[in-house]
Amino acid sequence: MINGNKTTSVGGGALINFGNLTVTGSFLSFNKAPINGGAINTQPAGVTRISNSHIHRQHLGGLGGGLSNLGTLSLDRTQVTGNEGSAGGGIATGNTHVTLRASRVRNNIPDNCNPLNTIHGLHGLTFAAPPARRAGRRCGPLAWDAAR
Repeated sequence: MINGNKTTSVGGGALINFGNLTVTGSFLSFNKAPINGGAINTQPAGVTRISNSHIHRQHLGGLGGGLSNLGTLSLDRTQVTGNEGSAGGGIATGNTHVTLRASRVRNNIPDNCNPLNTIHGLHGLTFAAPPARRAGRRCGPLAWDAAR
């Protein structure tokens, strides 16, 4: 469990990754950052793999309430829920190098993923910003996907 951390700089309230990072069977919650990734901020050269984990209740004033990605990010059997940021409440990415496998990204504020159509397997879906303080629409399959 990585819980209740705070950064005052670039982001990654719990972790900032410039290299290779693997997170397995973890619960990241209540971490804070002013910008870019309440829980994890993956930098351009970084590769982050998250499996069997839960990213929950991060908060920040910028992009990527839960996760911010400029490198490569993959989620396997992971839930990203209840996070909040200015955009990409669940995941914000600066590229198309994000892959979800049997994972859920939902109930994030003001939306689940940003920008639209940048996350593999989610093309063509739209995510309207919900009213203030309400959870966002799903970003990803309704249930665990078939790519198990």
